[in-house]
Amino acid sequence: MSWQNLLMVVLLTLAYGGIIAGLVWLLHRAGAPARWVVLLGFLGFGVATGLLAARVWPNDSCVLPNLWAVLLGDALYQLSSEQLGDLAVFRVPWVYPLAGAILYGALGLCIQAIVNWRRGWRAGMVAGSDGQSMQA
Repeated sequence: MSWQNLLMVVLLTLAYGGIIAGLVWLLHRAGAPARWVVLLGFLGFGVATGLLAARVWPNDSCVLPNLWAVLLGDALYQLSSEQLGDLAVFRVPWVYPLAGAILYGALGLCIQAIVNWRRGWRAGMVAGSDGQSMQA
């Protein structure tokens, strides 16, 4: 892999992170529940870009909207065709939205769990041992 390809992968991944952060911010501003906002942002990004990649397919640029979902989708297609036969849901390009939802949903769930845990930890630091807030 050349340094140009590696740079492109890093830049795409950073761009995806920026878009997801923007979605999370928009969802938060729109009043989505704070305990689900990160998961919803990741899941929305995964499904939307998976659908976009499926729409752009078979062009070479179909990997640009969501590189990681396209790679996972191709792997899922290969695995399912070897193990299960040719199922319609796992055919290229229709596997890309599913792969995007799985990949970014799992990642968003992990990050949301960490955010909720830290938010609970900080709330525990403020609350006294009897559950009432401490006086300043």
